[in-house]
Amino acid sequence: MDTLYRLAFAYKKTKLWKKLSDGQLFAVALPDGETGYCSVMGALGEHIALALYPGASGLRSYSMLASGLSPAGGVHAVEFALAQDCLMCSFENKDMLRACEAAAVRDYCTANGVTLRGAHAWPRLLRCRPFYLPWTLDEEKDRLAEGLEAALEVARRLETASADSLGLTEGPPYNREIPLLVKTEIGYDWQTVALPPRLELDYPTGGPLYDLLLKRASMKRERAGVWACDVFLLPEPVGGGEDELEDEPVGRAPFFPWVQLVLDVDSGMILDTTLCEEGEDYAEQFPNKLLELMGNHGRPRRMLVENERTAALYRNLAKRVGFPLEFVDRCADLDDALDDFFDHFSPEDGDEADDDSLALPAGAAGLLADLFRSAGDFSGLPHEMLLVMNSLAEVMGPALPEACRELLEQELRERFS
Repeated sequence: MDTLYRLAFAYKKTKLWKKLSDGQLFAVALPDGETGYCSVMGALGEHIALALYPGASGLRSYSMLASGLSPAGGVHAVEFALAQDCLMCSFENKDMLRACEAAAVRDYCTANGVTLRGAHAWPRLLRCRPFYLPWTLDEEKDRLAEGLEAALEVARRLETASADSLGLTEGPPYNREIPLLVKTEIGYDWQTVALPPRLELDYPTGGPLYDLLLKRASMKRERAGVWACDVFLLPEPVGGGEDELEDEPVGRAPFFPWVQLVLDVDSGMILDTTLCEEGEDYAEQFPNKLLELMGNHGRPRRMLVENERTAALYRNLAKRVGFPLEFVDRCADLDDALDDFFDHFSPEDGDEADDDSLALPAGAAGLLADLFRSAGDFSGLPHEMLLVMNSLAEVMGPALPEACRELLEQELRERFS
């Protein structure tokens, strides 16, 4: 880790975030053949970090965040931050680090005569994987080191050249070229790489349906009433190798499970709240759980869904079993059921809570804060995206910079009051 800490402190001295915004991307050719896409965060001093998004999957997660490809608002807005796929070197206050992380930084500083002063003084090195708690770097230390070294090269070149002349321009994360730094024996060769076209959201469709469950549901003579269904991410990590921030991380990172909630609208009864603890496996587990419910209660007269993720998962099942799947903008009964569900995950009586927002993991709040800053005064956003940003603001709570909150509220008042 000494190499990474050395590079991290060298990067901090450049104050590169005062010269570049998070949208002025540059790329670095990694030794394993992948391309790392780098974003410099910290223009307003709230979240100082360098994020390296590895390969196509990493770039896709950045593009979703930066270009507004978000799920619907409410509980789905948190997916925006938890889907990030990057390696990150950030600078935090000491209380943001695990005890083992703080000890490692302190040991490095003692051995190398480094003094830690002021806010955002402690380097933190994390691996953010989609729908997992940010965790240790493990075997990817070299990738982040390459990103930091490339950032030092960018800072050096900016001492005598403008960002525009180096190709470090503002723009959307698609359909444009950005600098590509390729390491040579004598330094870096500055090339360019094209960013792919704007990405569309692609949700998993239902996996294989179990024959016995399908037959039983299809032959059930009794018909149920109107059902409403939602599939969402629970922003409470489970499993993995630590329970508290102070513990030393071991083994697999805790993950954020997917949840299927099925409501009988006529009776108000919640029929199912299944948690899937194997990531994207929910595409197979949830439809078959729904078939099991139909085998017990009968096929619904119709099923209401509020978002495309849920609709994509159940279209084939609805066709095979024979009931209408109806996309609605809002189902008040389903929203109330979701509120009741999340009440079970709120702090217990007597526990302290800073706000009513959903908890965001380390790094996610900073990523969202940079998204708000890059949006500027919000006047250029379409109505749909402005409402998504408002949902995200509710999720972030006090983690959202006050200046951004004021600009957002001002734009909402001007458009909708």
